[in-house]
Amino acid sequence: MKFVAKYILPLILLPTISGCSKSKAQVLSSNNYVTYSLFREAGYTDYLNTFDFGRIYRISRWAALGGEASVYKFTADNYSFIGLGLRPVLDIYLLHKGHCSIFTEGRGGIVYMFPEYSRSALNFTFVSTTGVELRVFKTNNLRFGLGYHHFSNGKQYAEITNAVWDGFGISFAWHYRFAYYKRQF
Repeated sequence: MKFVAKYILPLILLPTISGCSKSKAQVLSSNNYVTYSLFREAGYTDYLNTFDFGRIYRISRWAALGGEASVYKFTADNYSFIGLGLRPVLDIYLLHKGHCSIFTEGRGGIVYMFPEYSRSALNFTFVSTTGVELRVFKTNNLRFGLGYHHFSNGKQYAEITNAVWDGFGISFAWHYRFAYYKRQF
């Protein structure tokens, strides 16, 4: 509690007291989002289902940064039952035309798979997706994309539990805001 009172509380109160909270922010808009993705392992019939939820901040007409939490579920037996992960997100918007945008995004982070294989539970993930974003309402966008997913635990390829996994697939996302306060691109 002393740590919060000494270090965190001043960081929260200082901008409010000094009036800095009324200055213009560099963020153009921000969205919450939910994504469902289905990937198929290259050369095999194993599938990976991911459910992601996060927040993204539009920093320019062409770029956005954010973070997300992920839930992983593999269909193969040699992977743990379920996994939870965190990763940063970078979106690049390549083309804007009316209510439609073409985007590419990169996400990379860690996922903890549990409960079966504890010695290979912490894994690295990388996802790259390219697709179309459609504005449905002022505060809602829908995304459809094709992507690549890499999952690895730092072990050799022959490691059978939570092994290296590379796949291609599709994703569907809903970006939403509770209040409209900035211009949507």
